[in-house]
Amino acid sequence: FFLGRGRSNPASYTKTNAHHCLSILERLVRVILLELNLIQRILKKTMMTISIIMRFLLVTGCLFSLACGFCPTSSFTRVMMTAKSSSSLSIVEIKFSPFVTPESTRLATKKTTTLLSSLSSDNDDGTSFVRKPFTVLGSLWGTGGALCLMLQAFKYNLPRALEPIRQGGMIFSPLQWSIYAATVVIFALGQGNRCLQLKFAPLVVKRACSLDGKNNGAIVHGLLAPLYVMGLFHGTKQRLIKSYSLIFGTAALQIALQKGMVLSGASQSLSILNAGFAAGFGWGIVSLAWLYLSSMLTGKTPTYDAGFPE
Repeated sequence: FFLGRGRSNPASYTKTNAHHCLSILERLVRVILLELNLIQRILKKTMMTISIIMRFLLVTGCLFSLACGFCPTSSFTRVMMTAKSSSSLSIVEIKFSPFVTPESTRLATKKTTTLLSSLSSDNDDGTSFVRKPFTVLGSLWGTGGALCLMLQAFKYNLPRALEPIRQGGMIFSPLQWSIYAATVVIFALGQGNRCLQLKFAPLVVKRACSLDGKNNGAIVHGLLAPLYVMGLFHGTKQRLIKSYSLIFGTAALQIALQKGMVLSGASQSLSILNAGFAAGFGWGIVSLAWLYLSSMLTGKTPTYDAGFPE
């Protein structure tokens, strides 16, 4: 009676009022969703900021430990690590002392290196990694440049490789998913393991550890360390041919295959190809980073012919 008072059609007025309420509820739901989306973005940025801060602290701690271990004249607090071995377990006891002599620092560094060497793999030829500022900075610059190159290739291939997964797998048939998985495995073992892990990563680490600042052209080698560690110059003719063939051959192969698939309109095949390249480059990135860190910690370089000129 009250809804229809003054109206010729009370049912029509009730229906209009219901539509108005539904519209208000819809707007409230949209506002809530927008707020939730905003909160999600804020949390994502906060997590990214925390991740950046943690990485910065990790890098700072590594640089500080390098400074404490390799600078005997430093006035900072040094860390003495005394390794104690038992029958079945190796125990590391960490002691902090504000007054450490250079002799004790060298002794502690030697014991720590010995302990880490026992935990590392046997893939070395006994060549020591000289921990000098020029060598450490040059190896970081060279290996970092090689890692950045592979990271760019990985980031280029990853978005298209994940498209079938993002779309819920509806664009692929079971046969195409089988080809997708087989391509990932083949590229991971072929490109990632046989090519990058067993050939490219040992080459990069071996040449990066050879930057000692004493050879002829050491300054040029240090400035162009990313090209130097990849064997693009200062090497034998055979080494240069292999390095240029590996790097530019891989890039040319991917560009040619992608251009052909784009022109033919085979977007699904292109996603499968990108997934394979992403798996290979991801394997190579992990293997190179792990091999370089193990060489830094143990002081041992991998067994590989770096192809230096005589």
